[in-house]
Amino acid sequence: MTPSTWVCLGTGGVGKTTVAAALAAMLAARGQRTIVATVDPARRLGDAVGLPGLLGLGDVPGQPNLTALVPSPVTGVRELIARWLIQFPDHADRLANNPLLEAMTGGFAGIHELISLTELARYRSAATVPSTLVIDTAPSRHALELLALPTRLGEIVDGRALRWLGQLARQAVAPTRGLTSRLARWGQNRLVQTLSASIGEAPIAAALALLALASDVQPELSEIVANARAMLDPSQVYITLVTSARPGAIEDLEAIRTELKKIGHAPALVVINRVPAVSPRALVTHPAASPAIRACARLASESIEAARTAAAEIAAHVRRWGITAIEIPTLSPSDPIEVVAAVAAVLAASTLTTQRSSSRPAVTALEP
Repeated sequence: MTPSTWVCLGTGGVGKTTVAAALAAMLAARGQRTIVATVDPARRLGDAVGLPGLLGLGDVPGQPNLTALVPSPVTGVRELIARWLIQFPDHADRLANNPLLEAMTGGFAGIHELISLTELARYRSAATVPSTLVIDTAPSRHALELLALPTRLGEIVDGRALRWLGQLARQAVAPTRGLTSRLARWGQNRLVQTLSASIGEAPIAAALALLALASDVQPELSEIVANARAMLDPSQVYITLVTSARPGAIEDLEAIRTELKKIGHAPALVVINRVPAVSPRALVTHPAASPAIRACARLASESIEAARTAAAEIAAHVRRWGITAIEIPTLSPSDPIEVVAAVAAVLAASTLTTQRSSSRPAVTALEP
């Protein structure tokens, strides 16, 4: 496999973090320099790789080719703004106690995802060896927003509206010089006064200050968005859908696939997690078992058979998409690190290989 980006997504509670960590461990074991990162605010990745409480970058114990990254969007935004204010100190006073800026540093909509992507791109580009990236995401709706974010932000950052508003704001907050500047300032003030009358003076002032900064740092914003877009380009990304073996999973997968198609992506691999391997059939009819034990065994057997049937139906359905499905059995270890190692072994035994078909990534696997 060549260095690439893998994105694990699915509904909540299906084991995305475990699968992402295991996939990264498998790729690292094959000799690929790998970064496994999470953009899920729950931040369970550190526990899965033996680095509890991880925030930032950390080398995974016992995995010389594997690094884990848990970005801090709040810290990232503050560092980014601080760097900009060093470049453009004239904005510092206007942005002091700015409520919009405070909202951004506290986790404004989309900022968590954008700063996480910025951190991923920065660490990946700084690596001395080209690195494969494995991304653990939040539940599917947020993950889909993450994949679409670079394109949507690119339309805003590189669009005429932001440039015009930024220039207007920069002129509105700048000292007035000359007749032309005074006339422009008069026209802008009329616009600002009109907006302030309906929205309020303080919000308009805060927005103008932020837009003025955005106008000056637009080239860097554009570069950030371009890096994120390149990292999540559909032709470079292996979308791995993670699901559990249960009735209704096919409908969830189809819904995610439909939403992916709308933003130019498609799944490359499906992992069916927690497929039961053993059914307590013997206890159902064993003469020495009490009626209560036989009843419990019967319910367990029916539940297990339903899950196994669901897994088979999911795999058959996914094959009709033309992609591979890999089943991960229910595992006995309770320690997260041991579970990740066991899942990585299953993935490795499946002999995953990647290729590009019609400019789109695809994954194949040989049955163990």
